[in-house]
Amino acid sequence: MLNPQSFSEKDLPLKSLAAVDLVQGDLIFLEPTDKNALLGGRRTRLVELRNLEFAEMKIASLQAKLSLIRNQQGVPVLLISPVYLQSTGPNHLSKEEMNLLESRRQLVIEKQVTAIDGSPKHVLIEYDRETNQFLETDVNDLIAPEKVNGYQLSKEQQEDYKRGKIIEIPDSTRLQFTATDSQGMRANKMELIATITINGQEIYNSFYNLKTLRDYSHDYQEHPPTNAYLNALANLQTIEMEQPIVPDIQPDVETPSNTYHRSR
Repeated sequence: MLNPQSFSEKDLPLKSLAAVDLVQGDLIFLEPTDKNALLGGRRTRLVELRNLEFAEMKIASLQAKLSLIRNQQGVPVLLISPVYLQSTGPNHLSKEEMNLLESRRQLVIEKQVTAIDGSPKHVLIEYDRETNQFLETDVNDLIAPEKVNGYQLSKEQQEDYKRGKIIEIPDSTRLQFTATDSQGMRANKMELIATITINGQEIYNSFYNLKTLRDYSHDYQEHPPTNAYLNALANLQTIEMEQPIVPDIQPDVETPSNTYHRSR
């Protein structure tokens, strides 16, 4: 998972969002899932952008994924990733490696590459089949959960997670980081609770309707919730009651991950 505090509401580039018809007045026309993805430094799902102008061309509508980065001055900038007709891989991927990712025979490739400034860089490379793009994630930007469903992850498990590997906890939950999905991970459970600590605050991230791992199906019925998960859920619900806004979780609708804080 990327840092859930990557951006705040005030960082949203409203002028850029308004330019693609996603902001009108005080209203932001983004689903909660997509808004949370932006604030968490992730890519949104495919959204429809309208009335685009680029290089003196006018585009009535376009399907694209959105994300935020900071420029050299630290100002948040909106990135638009449209659906490309043909993929172009980075120079440090061989044709064989690109084929592995495009064919889904491999979901992630771990690489040591050279950054623009000449320094070594440890990255994960994935292929987004929805936009036909190769995605590169700096491992140093990733934060591994400290707990999942109430179970403490070992240092080795946290490192494996940051390296794009599947990790498993005692309640049979398997999860894996991915930059291709707006929630930032996939799992063999539709719901899970991940916990990290930032600046002395214990941060609970609840995930719903997660996409499944390759070669695994969701197995909620096979492995019912454990006491550790129920305890984590009880802690989360207590924090929800302490906060002024409680997310509206609707069944059968894709729901965003939600973040709650508790000071230690």
